Amino acid sequence: MPSQSGPVADAYAPTAAAYDLVNAAARVAQRRAVQAWLPHLRPQAGPVLDIGAGSGLILADSRAGA
Repeated sequence: MPSQSGPVADAYAPTAAAYDLVNAAARVAQRRAVQAWLPHLRPQAGPVLDIGAGSGLILADSRAGA
């Protein structure tokens, strides 16, 4: 597995700061999809791993109740 300073982190670094700006047009649809999915979670079963979460903004908003 690559470390945080390995090739995966390096490939993401140039776009990381602007990801949420570039992705803003899709945010409403993404937020709706996450909100529809959240009631199906079973927190008692353990942690949720969000693969492909981008910056994590959508899930963080959802978790905060936004």
